[in-house]
Amino acid sequence: MWGNGCCAAIFNRPHHQPSNRLGYLRNKKMVRSSTKIFPLDIATFTYISITAIFMSLFSWKLSNIWIHLLLRLAFVLVIWWLIIIEKKRSNTVLSFIRMAYPLAFLGYFYSETDYLNNLFFDNFDPTIFNLEQSIFGFQPSISFFHHFPLPWFSELMNLGYFSYYFIVFGLTVWLFIKNRQKFEKSLFVIVFSFYLYYLIFIAFPVAGPQYYLPESLRHIPNSGIFREMVVLVERFGEGPTAAFPSSHVGMGIILVILCTLYAKPLLKWITPLIIILFFSTVYIKAHYAIDAIAGFISAPILFFLATQTYQWLTKFIEHRS
Repeated sequence: MWGNGCCAAIFNRPHHQPSNRLGYLRNKKMVRSSTKIFPLDIATFTYISITAIFMSLFSWKLSNIWIHLLLRLAFVLVIWWLIIIEKKRSNTVLSFIRMAYPLAFLGYFYSETDYLNNLFFDNFDPTIFNLEQSIFGFQPSISFFHHFPLPWFSELMNLGYFSYYFIVFGLTVWLFIKNRQKFEKSLFVIVFSFYLYYLIFIAFPVAGPQYYLPESLRHIPNSGIFREMVVLVERFGEGPTAAFPSSHVGMGIILVILCTLYAKPLLKWITPLIIILFFSTVYIKAHYAIDAIAGFISAPILFFLATQTYQWLTKFIEHRS
């Protein structure tokens, strides 16, 4: 009698209730998936590692290398802290910070290219300057301003150049709010493309006309608030580096591509600014005309590399999970 009752209890137990062991494994899997590494994390770790290797190999050329290496360690710790803290608490703001944190690193990594840009070669400005002269018969970075010195035109050029920083951040925020499905991929394309440009700047150093030209030919008169803002950015964030190819132009094209694919409502606002940006890079003497052209040509190549790398890293992470 007892045996029949025991068997009935066992075989009549509801099948939809998992055992404690299965429940534990399921919860463990959910925790693991909620704290997974994103493709952008791997890209950031890789960029930090590559530049750290450069510093170690060429330490005899660099000063205060330990500061830069310690900052890299701090960046890695911040990333792991974000991964851990997201596991314990999750909200919209934290989710955005968790995924978009590399945007906060870009300014430092960009300025650091000035620190690293003569590890392999001296600046190629004489080569670019002479090539520009042979192609155009003049220097566009000098002639452009002299033919259009009007304050309103100068202010328009500086508006286009300065808007670049807002477009990068604004597009990522818009995608996070309006098209979360494509946010992660778009953010990866943006940041990964920046990393590739930075590595090019380190390997092929060009300072740009604003640093290479004689002092008398560098000056752009103050035309208004946007010129003042550009000067402020140049004072604290620019250096004799990162001219070829123009990442402003290249990233501008990549942002337009992303808008075309995932943020069409922004396209009518961003496209005119990017067109102005293309010309402004030469007008304010931040780039040679060849730099701007190279930025335009390099954009689809970097976009392709970024999207392919994102797909490969996504599959790699899924396979490892």
